Amino acid sequence: MKIEISLLDSQRFDIKVAKAVEFNAADLGDIEAYCISNDIDLLIARVSTNEISVAQDLEKLGHRLMDTLVYYKFDYAKKPAPQNVTPFVIRNVSGNIDYALEVSSVAGEAFAGYFGHYHADSKLDRKVSDSIYSDWAYRSTIDSSVANAVLGAFIEDKITGFITLRINSEGYGELALNGVSPVFQKRGLYRALVLSGMEWLHQSGLDQIFVSTQINNISAQKVWTRLGFEMDHSFYTFHKWFK
Repeated sequence: MKIEISLLDSQRFDIKVAKAVEFNAADLGDIEAYCISNDIDLLIARVSTNEISVAQDLEKLGHRLMDTLVYYKFDYAKKPAPQNVTPFVIRNVSGNIDYALEVSSVAGEAFAGYFGHYHADSKLDRKVSDSIYSDWAYRSTIDSSVANAVLGAFIEDKITGFITLRINSEGYGELALNGVSPVFQKRGLYRALVLSGMEWLHQSGLDQIFVSTQINNISAQKVWTRLGFEMDHSFYTFHKWFK
């Protein structure tokens, strides 16, 4: 079981937020006790969709389902990636504050109207939930502890899309946050960004690449499957308010 206070979410929403992952039914009592003893306002719990009985136990304890997250995997040990032939200029923009502002702006446009587990909770401030993706994109660009690299796609010297990349301690790569400005969508830019991200991670010595999204984000999943990604696993996200 892993449970800890989420300092970032607590600062964002001005409440005390904790997150719990990698737990089973036997841990539920300890999780409740942790939240009560630490004066937690909101618990965000993520459980595998294979653990239906645990999900049902969470519901009995007052947790509410907020979203379902699906993970896809590409394995270079099994097949090569498609060739990345693109007219777009894509390069690493990490560490540049000016580019960080551009990436943040694109994230705000790309995720307008997006519906994640924060948005699904009516008790959370909608404006703060909207700002999460812009803030995440900005921090990814300037802070190497958030992302190992951020690739920006340029059209006429302006960033119009981005993808953030992480090298995980378990030895796999992750295409984390990514998006394209609505004005430049449906031009093959997103496909080029995903392939560029895969190439960067593979050149860093990683064969297994993961990417995830909400289960109802069908358009992104279609791109991934066409590139050779396969669905690997999924999680439910629950929220419980203690106050």
